[in-house]
Amino acid sequence: MKYRNLYEHAYYMLIESAMKNKFFPAHTRRSPARSFDMGCIIQSGFALFKNMRKFLQNLFDAWWKFGLGFFLGAFLMFTGLHFSGEISALIKSSFTPGKVDQLPPSAQLPLPMNDRIEARIKFFLRPVMKKELLDSYRRSGRYIKMIESALAEYSLPRQLAYLPILESSFLPHRRSRAGAVGLWQIMPAMASEYGLKRNQWFDERRDPKKSTLAAIEYLRFLFDHFKNWDFALASYNYGYSKIGRAIRREKCENYWQLRHIPRETYNFVPGFYAISHILSQPEKYGVKLPQPFAPYAIDTVAISGSVAISEIARLAGMTTRDLNVLNPALTGTVIPRGRFVLSLPKAEKTTFLKRYKENPPLRFTIVTQFYKVKRGDNLYKIAKTFGTTINKIKADNRLRSTRWIHAGRVLKIQTMEKLAPDSTASDLIDAGVEIEDSVPVKLRLTYQAEREGIALETIARYYSVTSDEIRLWNTWLEGERLAKGDEIIILKEEDRVEIYTTKRGDSLWDISKKYGAPVYQLKRWNQLKSSRIYPGAQLFVRLK
Repeated sequence: MKYRNLYEHAYYMLIESAMKNKFFPAHTRRSPARSFDMGCIIQSGFALFKNMRKFLQNLFDAWWKFGLGFFLGAFLMFTGLHFSGEISALIKSSFTPGKVDQLPPSAQLPLPMNDRIEARIKFFLRPVMKKELLDSYRRSGRYIKMIESALAEYSLPRQLAYLPILESSFLPHRRSRAGAVGLWQIMPAMASEYGLKRNQWFDERRDPKKSTLAAIEYLRFLFDHFKNWDFALASYNYGYSKIGRAIRREKCENYWQLRHIPRETYNFVPGFYAISHILSQPEKYGVKLPQPFAPYAIDTVAISGSVAISEIARLAGMTTRDLNVLNPALTGTVIPRGRFVLSLPKAEKTTFLKRYKENPPLRFTIVTQFYKVKRGDNLYKIAKTFGTTINKIKADNRLRSTRWIHAGRVLKIQTMEKLAPDSTASDLIDAGVEIEDSVPVKLRLTYQAEREGIALETIARYYSVTSDEIRLWNTWLEGERLAKGDEIIILKEEDRVEIYTTKRGDSLWDISKKYGAPVYQLKRWNQLKSSRIYPGAQLFVRLK
């Protein structure tokens, strides 16, 4: 066995001597290079005291094997203790202060150059691509300061601020074929993981500030995972688990050795470096950078309640299109219910607040309904029945295809109903104007009579309402009883209804014990003809 130095030679001689004299138990006696590990130390603790005498005897017998090592160790210790100042001064004199980099590793992004990067540089210098690159650079001025500030907060390289050029050309409304959305082209799974909300009314992946924070957190996670910016950037495009599998499969040490990855990812990293080279040295590549757009001069107004976007635009003295440009997260025609922070031009905020108080806009309430799919149903038929669209039903229920429905599935359906303007609840707050909902949000339940002549009083008792309320909600009713098959609508305030999503292994008996509602009541509330339920169904389990 070859030893790296005299200390190691003396160390293994010591171990070998101890093993020959049965210092270690029999089951731990292996080669000297493998025997002295933490497991052996723990297992041999008691043997140490029993065999100490024999061990010391053998130690002195073999003093010449490691005596020289002890001597050298003592010499080095003596030198270090007495000449530490001179040694430190000598080491410091060999370095200049300018050579020390104070930036953390995550904030350093060297720009490499190779054949693949040069090829992408030539690609971006083509006339059509060059024009798109310069247009993207011009649009970046609206967001670049905000992005650079967030990058500095997370100790990330400043060059990453131009990654959206490659992703979305700095267009917040852009959507890819794969379903990625926004400046940073965030996929639905990543949005859920980083707390970006989305429904049929708004999508926070299109919000420049919120999506930037989510993307930067993800980039920091990727760098901490790979300790390498090439792999981190490739993972941002392809997914870190997929890149990890590719690295293990191809047994490569750097990104440039990867071959069996999608063409988009193959060109993504060299494409980013190519853009960084062009923007950092435009003169070298014969590019004249245009003047970037100035950031939007906006102020915020906090609104609680559902108001048509067209009404907000009218009161602010602007077009609906311009309002959507300032609020790219809005995807519907109505401000979502709940507190929503709306961006308006600074110059128009005062005018908007004045007009709002003088002439409050028409308001809406969003009614949530749950419909159980029947045999023969399809999304077109359901959307027509409830006065909504197929796309809205798909968005509310996360359906990728119109075929993903089956008999027994419960669909969530949201529709809008108009409310009278509320001229009494326009109180100014610090962020703008706050409008309280005058009518609570209600869920719409549908009840179908299962037998002939059931009384309204009986149904009212089932749902904890009054018969007068049932008549108010169903103006077509004439008598006090229903015929078999008649359907009526019952409205319940959202906070007075508890909904449970069934899981695998659930039964109506288990749910009834958990919520204290009899099985027959659960079947009645949810119009169940049998006790069979399926995972993922939403059941009314408590009505107050």
